[in-house]
Amino acid sequence: MRSARLSSFMSVGTRFSALGGVLMTAESPVKVSSYDKIGLTCLSNIENQFLLETFFAPPGAFSVTINGWGQDHSEKMKRYEYMAQAGIMIGTASNGKLQWKKDKGAVTIQLKLTAEELAVVKEGMKKLAEIFLAGGAKVVYPGTIRPLTIRNTSELSLLDTHVRSQSDILYGSAHPQGGNPMSDDPAIGVIDSRFKVYGFSNLSIVDASIFPANIWANCQATVMSMARVAADYIMQ
Repeated sequence: MRSARLSSFMSVGTRFSALGGVLMTAESPVKVSSYDKIGLTCLSNIENQFLLETFFAPPGAFSVTINGWGQDHSEKMKRYEYMAQAGIMIGTASNGKLQWKKDKGAVTIQLKLTAEELAVVKEGMKKLAEIFLAGGAKVVYPGTIRPLTIRNTSELSLLDTHVRSQSDILYGSAHPQGGNPMSDDPAIGVIDSRFKVYGFSNLSIVDASIFPANIWANCQATVMSMARVAADYIMQ
């Protein structure tokens, strides 16, 4: 998809979005050994437009998701067995862009949370901190760039001063979507509804990049189901 033939005349890199968010870390007064439990479950809250998803990772990956620097960060890592995590996830609007930078040999990602999306993330962070504290957590460490510790619900308002823009949070995603959108209008899509790339007779795409809008879910099952449909078209 990097060739001039594709990138110059088609919608390659458009309608990019992600199911992403911010992880919150809770410290328990007793060992919980979260690494030895089921890593992912999901609770949806449609009304408030965010998902709460449990998560835990090995020490290396965990270390980049918890706030703090230097000695502060080191002390938190020593309490690894006492930690639990969950994330506030939102499906972003499909207004992001991917662009191949030939001079850099890399793809640049343009995806910025809107003010409304950031407000929803902040609301979710408060709700998740409240849940952790109600469940017996000693403290909660939000996924913020500046170190922040929440010890009780009266401190939830600290998130309002610590989170004013996307650059204030440790935002991430493992579920990118779009970039090669499907549409029967070649002015919009990279592929048609039969999974064929416009301008080619022998090229198809079947992955999460063809989603024209955010599906608000982990993509694996949807992509596998979609592949069964695409296989029939490809074999024709």
